Amino acid sequence: MPDLENHPFPELLRTGVPVCLNTDDRGMWDSNMTDEYYTAVTHYNLSWQEIVLLGRNSLSYAFVEESIKSDLIEDYESRIAAFEQEFGESTLAEALQSLESVQPVTYGYGKRT
Repeated sequence: MPDLENHPFPELLRTGVPVCLNTDDRGMWDSNMTDEYYTAVTHYNLSWQEIVLLGRNSLSYAFVEESIKSDLIEDYESRIAAFEQEFGESTLAEALQSLESVQPVTYGYGKRT
């Protein structure tokens, strides 16, 4: 999509169509998951709930055996709950300040867009 502002992604997400983020072809597009989330958050003003849903969708609709999928989703939910317990009352800026060594970085595609 030449113009991300015209991409149907946010409308699909917000009307309940199960979507997720992926790198498609990393070699072709020079993109990684950090770039994909960075681009989606900055272009479409995603809420925390939408970010969590994207991660959940990527597992819920993955082509993997149901027993493995169930374990992955359980682990994901546990990690999200732990993150929210630690940082839930903070704004993103406050959370990042508490982790002084964390510097937001994007590469390739994310940096260009």
